[in-house]
Amino acid sequence: MSIDEKQDPWSTNIEDGHKVDLLDVPKRVYTTPFLDELVSRPLNPLTLPKLIVGVALCGILYLAQKVLVLLPEAPAGTNDFLGYALKKEFTGLSQVDSILSLLVWAFSEQVSGSDLNKRLQCLYFLMNLIPVIYIWTVEGYRNGNQLTLVSWASLYAVYQLVGIGKVAPVYYLISLYTTDRKVYTRPTGRPIPSSVARVLPAALCFGYVVPTILMFTQYGDNMAQQNAIAFWQPSPVYVSILTWVFSGILRYVSPTTKSLDWEIFDQKDLGSLRIGYALCFFTTAVLHICVFVYAHLSPSVSFVKAFFDLPTVASMSLGHDISGFWKYDMLLCFGAVATWCLYSVYELRRLGYVTTRTAVGAAMATSLGNIVIGPGATYAALWAWREDIIAGLVKE
Repeated sequence: MSIDEKQDPWSTNIEDGHKVDLLDVPKRVYTTPFLDELVSRPLNPLTLPKLIVGVALCGILYLAQKVLVLLPEAPAGTNDFLGYALKKEFTGLSQVDSILSLLVWAFSEQVSGSDLNKRLQCLYFLMNLIPVIYIWTVEGYRNGNQLTLVSWASLYAVYQLVGIGKVAPVYYLISLYTTDRKVYTRPTGRPIPSSVARVLPAALCFGYVVPTILMFTQYGDNMAQQNAIAFWQPSPVYVSILTWVFSGILRYVSPTTKSLDWEIFDQKDLGSLRIGYALCFFTTAVLHICVFVYAHLSPSVSFVKAFFDLPTVASMSLGHDISGFWKYDMLLCFGAVATWCLYSVYELRRLGYVTTRTAVGAAMATSLGNIVIGPGATYAALWAWREDIIAGLVKE
């Protein structure tokens, strides 16, 4: 338990104090601003905004339950990998191998098939998950999220099995509760261990980006291709494991590294987090633009067919339309992300951290950004901006 969590019952009643300008105030570092130092007067907590967001996320989850259906016997009709034998053994564990075999079949057309529309949609979707994995990992290490369900980011890697369109709304429904706690909303709830912040970009690249590149590489050997697809499946878990290992090594070689209870006053994580957000932003923004240009110039690719030619909800319930599964999974995932982004902007205004005008501008930019630079880049940009806003409240 963090020192912030321990002191929370004692500090809550005095946090809303005002600074008396008639008296001399000793100059010292403090992380929680006085009310009159905020750029806006905090709003009274209202149930309605949270209720609206909760209903929206539940609606996304309900639709996901209807359309993200993939029956285990779905590949039985073909039982092949692009005309070749579907590999049945990867690890020697029968239950694990049966799941991997199903996933390899589900990824086959999207990764190595002849339809460029499917391959383009899959590449775009998976690369736009880079900021999602990065931010969920950051949130897992937040000082204000310690000992909450959000702190176990690797748990949500189950989306590899059921679809992130189901998991994302559940994650944000849980966050709806955890982010309402004082220990999270204070500026002291923002920091993560500096050792984690420094290694996370490398862990993301080695754990997710590299396996994704390996999966989309065309080997000319169906067995190698299937192995690459199977290797990719636990990639979000790779990121969590590598982050833990790399940060542990960094703390070992730098024994002077302080605990997070002390680092919350130093903001040593901020520079590394900015690098991580920039990496996520530029990777996904450039990809978004390139996909648009490629879809426009290539006669064999239709942007509408690749992303928006959705099958009916009734047909998806049969559990055999893998192409429709991919499209719905992406739209539902980023629908949940967009909903959470708008709510996060509202929360900054509710706490008095930004003005109403700034919040409205950020909400409009977020909505427009999903179209102009893509959902992944928008998520990264908003979280980088949010990080700086909260860090700027610390008085030195």
